[in-house]
Amino acid sequence: MTAASPFDGLPGGWLTPRRTLLLVGNLPVMSALWISQYADREARENGPVCLVRESGDCVQIELFRAGSRLPTIRPQATYEEALRAVAPIVSQWLVVARQSEPVEISHGTDDIVVLTGSDQAAIVAAYRLVKAAHDAIERL
Repeated sequence: MTAASPFDGLPGGWLTPRRTLLLVGNLPVMSALWISQYADREARENGPVCLVRESGDCVQIELFRAGSRLPTIRPQATYEEALRAVAPIVSQWLVVARQSEPVEISHGTDDIVVLTGSDQAAIVAAYRLVKAAHDAIERL
């Protein structure tokens, strides 16, 4: 999954939607909570955020700080239908890069954020993530 391609052609939100690729390094236990806290902070500062995580066959879409603007999504909705329902209220997309694949950065990516711990092993892992992201940008 890339940061831009799943969102091409979607309608804009009430603010110009930003596309941020999250590279997750070595985080303390329960990294999903750290990612959610980051998404909530971004939403608090910049408006509604949609966090997209892919794991195996499953795609998880979480909406942060949308208030009463929650969209109606059928339980049987496809991935594209769910994104289209959420798109009009989203000011920022946060896409968590799959950790099992090489980093891929598409055109349309506005920001790249590395979330990692601060111990020595985490810093080394973060360096590798940044290096892989740099190599991916060079390939563009």
